[in-house]
Amino acid sequence: MAGEPLYGDPRDYLGKVDPRYMRPMPGAPAEPVGPVLVLLGGRRHTLYHRIHDCRALKADRDLAQRFGQDDTVHTVTRDLIRTRDDVVGCPVCLHTESDLSKFTACSGKFPTDLREALILLWRKDREGRWHAVVMTGRLSSLAVEVLPAEQLEPLVG
Repeated sequence: MAGEPLYGDPRDYLGKVDPRYMRPMPGAPAEPVGPVLVLLGGRRHTLYHRIHDCRALKADRDLAQRFGQDDTVHTVTRDLIRTRDDVVGCPVCLHTESDLSKFTACSGKFPTDLREALILLWRKDREGRWHAVVMTGRLSSLAVEVLPAEQLEPLVG
């Protein structure tokens, strides 16, 4: 019904709202559909992305280049993604397909402050030191940064 505000659970309004305007409900991650993008070599898991200009993909690619690693972004099918346990949807560009329980929460020492972050993946530099691609903020204002392992601490509590 046009003009009615949507309050409460949107599922209560199914049939009253044009389904083209419905957003995915939070809950279980959605299955990847169509081809996705991956940059191999990250540790703990590899992220898959939907768009080339994803901030997490750019940060991972910059890190791989800086460390002399292969920075080729591969386009793969969703069937290949389903067969791998170590491939996870990127929470930056695929927040409805991402399982946040696969990421480690931490506290990061950033240049201006100490903030909570999620470790998306790790890469090792030429000297054997680890660096993490981390995500901070909320969906409306996500930031992706790279921090060395020494600047990350586990969350206490």
